[in-house]
Amino acid sequence: MQFIDCAHGRYQIYAGALASSDGKPGFVATLVIKIRSDDGINEITAFRDLSLVDGMVWAEERDALHYAVRRGQYVIDARPTMLARLARRPHQHSAVDRQGAGA
Repeated sequence: MQFIDCAHGRYQIYAGALASSDGKPGFVATLVIKIRSDDGINEITAFRDLSLVDGMVWAEERDALHYAVRRGQYVIDARPTMLARLARRPHQHSAVDRQGAGA
């Protein structure tokens, strides 16, 4: 299991590669994006997907991590209005909260 985090503007991307739990050899990618609230102190979860690509398995940890970071950058760049709106509402837990297929 490996995790990395990186900044993307005022967002923080937390990416993870976890050993597959369904018996398949390999790693699944996880992603959490947080945004700093307007007060600059708090972080708000703006996006969470604990099973990217519905649990697709990568053979290498680094490949799963690379995908998760790229996906995080895409979500931030493709949904700026939604994520910016969230930053003005610190009481809201999550704009998008996906925990696998069908969620």
